[in-house]
Amino acid sequence: MQNCQWVLLLLGDSALPTGGFVASSGLEAYASVFKPSKRDLVAFVEDNVLAYAAAALPYLSQAHSVIADCTEQQMTTIAELDDSFESLLASNVPARRASKAQGSALVSLIDRAFPDSDPVFLAIARRFRIRIREGTTQGHHPLLFSLLCATLRVPLPATQELFLFCHARALVSAAVRLNLWGPYEGQREMLSLQPVVARVLKRVRARMVEAVQTGVMVELVQGLHDRLYSRLFNS
Repeated sequence: MQNCQWVLLLLGDSALPTGGFVASSGLEAYASVFKPSKRDLVAFVEDNVLAYAAAALPYLSQAHSVIADCTEQQMTTIAELDDSFESLLASNVPARRASKAQGSALVSLIDRAFPDSDPVFLAIARRFRIRIREGTTQGHHPLLFSLLCATLRVPLPATQELFLFCHARALVSAAVRLNLWGPYEGQREMLSLQPVVARVLKRVRARMVEAVQTGVMVELVQGLHDRLYSRLFNS
């Protein structure tokens, strides 16, 4: 059995090819359109983390519990969750595109980087990869992130926290590459996001009934991304 702490360090490494750094989750459009102050930028990042947690964590959590005991019926359930998440992002084309790109990268990662994992989980990943290529399933990021973590035997609470850590890290990385923060300032802000993520996790776990949209401003700004004259990120 894999050491969970070692696996978490591996999955949290920025060198892991997950496709997360191609997305800014609306940060690029927000910075371009509103020219935010440092304070407003921090507030947007925190709101972004909460909005993504409220929308995606219920899907990730349901998928993780289903994948842990996977049968043909469970595969159908995962596909239904995937379609439901597609509907949640129906009006947000950039976010939907980025989620599919990251999901596709994750399912390839499972097969290529961890071929000695549990054959049951590998078989699930390969089936998803085929279905994504055929266009019969969407392959969204939260669902396939849960599959990656379940494959490597990461428990659900750690999976949830890692999921939000990776999202926060991608936001900070985008801010640094957009020259909104310097590299040292970015690391300082990443450290300050830890209690924010902890509060968000506690809040979302307390009412993990269904996915909701809590960040109207975040979603509206994400929708502006494709209207930018020049773009560094795909969302």
